[in-house]
Amino acid sequence: MALEGGEQAETELYRAVLKVQRRVEYPIERFRETFGDAAALEVAVVDKRRAEALAKAGDLDGERLRDVAVVRETQALVLLPKTR
Repeated sequence: MALEGGEQAETELYRAVLKVQRRVEYPIERFRETFGDAAALEVAVVDKRRAEALAKAGDLDGERLRDVAVVRETQALVLLPKTR
C-alpha cells in the first residue's frame, strides 16, 4: 500500500493517515508447552490481563511469559480533517 511506503493521500478537506495498533497475545500451544496444562487451563482464554496478573502474583515466571508473547499489528486508514 502506498501509505505504508510513506506516501500521502489527501483531499481539500481531509488527509489520510495509516494508524497501526499492536496487541500482545499468548498462543495457547506455546503457553501450554511453557507453563503446563494446569496453567493453560487456569487461563483457558489466555488474555493479557490474567496472564500478567498471574506473573505479578508469582504464579508464572514473568520473563518466560514475555518470551511466549506474540505482538499482533492491525492497521486502519483514518481520515483526519485538515485544520486551517
